[in-house]
Amino acid sequence: MAKRVLRMGGNINLSKGINMYLEIKNEYRFVNIILAFLIVICLLVPFFIYIPGITRYNFKYSLQPLDSFYTKNTGRECCSTGLTRSIVSLYNGRLNNALSSNRIGVWIPFILFFQLIFRFILLTNKNSNILAWCDIFQIIGFGIVIKISLLTNFNA
Repeated sequence: MAKRVLRMGGNINLSKGINMYLEIKNEYRFVNIILAFLIVICLLVPFFIYIPGITRYNFKYSLQPLDSFYTKNTGRECCSTGLTRSIVSLYNGRLNNALSSNRIGVWIPFILFFQLIFRFILLTNKNSNILAWCDIFQIIGFGIVIKISLLTNFNA
């Protein structure tokens, strides 16, 4: 009789573990949907930023980039100076201007596009256990690459 009780208790713990796994999987799916939505917004925003001399169109509700707080207060350029100008130049087909403003700005839309494709793969794949670990490592990897690029004055 004691063996049956232990066995039933083990089954109950197993079902709790499965339920917790399914909850985590649903939460991960929800986070991927939110991230995909934010990435789409980030990919679309440069179309609505107006920079005189670079942007071809001035929309009724266009945004203008803010002045750099760091540059205003120190008088020196920071490592991300020209990043918005670089991305907007790339979106307007001016690659030379994009590269001269800040080189990392050319890579950011491609990284975001890769992220969007990766989110789509994660959302459509039913067995995403290994992909979840790949997701963690690729986010950390892209973060390190961008940080190193910005710190080593990539716009030189």
